[in-house]
Amino acid sequence: SSLQELNVTGWDITKISNTANMFLNCTSLNTLILGSVSQSTYDWWLAILTDTGIQANVTIEATIV
Repeated sequence: SSLQELNVTGWDITKISNTANMFLNCTSLNTLILGSVSQSTYDWWLAILTDTGIQANVTIEATIV
């Protein structure tokens, strides 16, 4: 619950099938760092934050390539 920043640059998300609890209790998260990603990868992360209900509180740092 005290996690404020998460850097997922370079994470391979291709095999992730269940994200239901990925950000469970991450009430302090305010920055998600993606690095250089495709639009679809950006959208994937955004959807997870939205589904968790914390998207409005989180700044996503990314470069869309």
